[in-house]
This record gives sequence, structure tokens and C-alpha cells, in this order.
Amino acid sequence: MNTIYKYEIHIKETFTLSLPVGANILCFKSNRQTSKMYLYAKVDTEASNEQRSFALVGTGAPIDFNNGVYIGTVKVGFFVWHLFEILY
Repeated sequence: MNTIYKYEIHIKETFTLSLPVGANILCFKSNRQTSKMYLYAKVDTEASNEQRSFALVGTGAPIDFNNGVYIGTVKVGFFVWHLFEILY
């Protein structure tokens, strides 16, 4: 069954998320009231999970990867964060 899930993103340079196989990433948003960041994805709730790698880069910070797919940008307080999925 397909549904939309949200995953909280913590400030960390690189990280992995356990997502159902074939999850389709929809967007990257922040909640201004809580200063939390979320990744939203359309997932098949019956699919097994896989580990997917991500990088969170602040504006002005160096990018240490060449194979990233841009997902989105959010502003949290005074900071602007850019999320990429790292493909291997």
C-alpha cells in the first residue's frame, strides 16, 4: 500500500535513512514553530527497507561528494540547509 511518510532530519553532515525499497522522495521542509526539518517520501508500506545515504550541507560549506542528487533547501533560524541524496 502506498502512503506518504515523513522522516525527521537532524543536523549531521552525512547520514543514512532506512526507507522502503523504491521510496519516492517528494520534498524537504522545515517546521518554523519547532525548527525541525523533515523529508517526505511516498513509500510502499509492504516493501522491505534499504539504507539510503544523504548529505546535509550549509550554505558556504564545502561539498565533499560528486554524486549527489539535490532534494531541497530549507531555512531554520539563521541557517540555510541543502539536502542531497548520495548515490553510489
